[in-house]
Amino acid sequence: MHPLLRIALAGVILALIILFVTTTFVPPPAAEFERARQYFSEDEIATGLRYSFQRRLFFWAGTALEIGLLMALVATGAARRLADRFGLWVGYRGKPDAGGRTWKERTIAFARWLAVLALMGSTYIVLHELLQFPINVGRFYHNRAWELTERPFLDWLGEYGLALLVTAVIEAIAGVGLFLLLRWFPRTWYLLGTAGVAALAFLFAFLQPVLIAPLFNTFTPLSESQFARDPKWAGFEDKVRTLTAKAGLTIDKVYVADASRQGTHTNAYFSGLGATQSIVLYDTLLKEHPPDEVESILGHEIGHWIHRHIINGILLGALAALVGLIVLDRILHWFIGRAPVYLSRLSDPAGLPLILLLGTLGAWVVAPVENAVSRHFERQADAASLNLAGMPREFIAAEKRLVRVNKSNVVPTSWNVWLFATHPSAVDRIEMAKGWRE
Repeated sequence: MHPLLRIALAGVILALIILFVTTTFVPPPAAEFERARQYFSEDEIATGLRYSFQRRLFFWAGTALEIGLLMALVATGAARRLADRFGLWVGYRGKPDAGGRTWKERTIAFARWLAVLALMGSTYIVLHELLQFPINVGRFYHNRAWELTERPFLDWLGEYGLALLVTAVIEAIAGVGLFLLLRWFPRTWYLLGTAGVAALAFLFAFLQPVLIAPLFNTFTPLSESQFARDPKWAGFEDKVRTLTAKAGLTIDKVYVADASRQGTHTNAYFSGLGATQSIVLYDTLLKEHPPDEVESILGHEIGHWIHRHIINGILLGALAALVGLIVLDRILHWFIGRAPVYLSRLSDPAGLPLILLLGTLGAWVVAPVENAVSRHFERQADAASLNLAGMPREFIAAEKRLVRVNKSNVVPTSWNVWLFATHPSAVDRIEMAKGWRE
């Protein structure tokens, strides 16, 4: 193994150990506790800390196994040996196509290359799930122990299998598309890949509310849901129309998702593009919160719409993808003919674990920037909620209730905010609302 590769792998392991220790065991500063005590009880603070600490252990166990598997496949040469073995099975020689081949010979060579790629991908998925499944089962029973879900294990298992299938299909499309670009456009693949990332992201955002989300939940228009018959929610549709009119938007329907079948978690979200744009409220949210608080939360979701956060997020992601793919191109070229992967060309199926490893590590590198952008978007949506609904008291009450129901950590350390937080802390959001009121 090249000395530079040894140093890089050792650096990755050391960095992950440091991040594990700092994000899991370093306590929040005393000043954060003092801020939180103004709005939350000692029991609520302690509950959020215990729950987040335990969740973090599951997270880091899964991360260690995922990165460890990829590093093992790459560093030990196992990826190269697997690709060669699969090549023998299907008759693929692993060399660039020679000129002068007939159309039939080129088609056969392409099919064999694709078969090796599919076998490499399938092998990784199987190994990945063998390692991750016990941890995911642990997460399920952990939520049961915290009374965050009452669903039977078999019900969870069926949905887990469905999610795995959907994810595998999406990843297969993206992975095959990437390797086709590497095979057919080895000099400009990263430019075409950036365009492909943006196109797939827009397509996913458009289709997710109508094609993917309904696989896991039932979505009912609020006016046709069980809550429409509850006097508590009488006139709420009028409030929705008032909010959207203030924002200059036209929203045909607000949907209610039967999230209670999965657990007690309360949430609302904005998704879709164009004709599929929608706002979704969890039924648990409507059961736990009074109408004024839900109106404030709805204003937040409309804020995402006002500021075009989905489109802006995709465009920023495409810019990050361009930089990442250029770096990936340089690294893949470096590994051609070099241990331990010995790539024969950029599209060598043996490079799949290497690409997955680099993509995983790249995601860690950009996570602080991505999360900072996300927190900025969330603050914009919070401000829009306050300006549209004009209910800071209800905004604050909703934040407090969300913390209690979801057992949120209200005293995250700076490390955890920097690396993991996609939203401002509950205390930050409450203080922003108080400042708006004042």
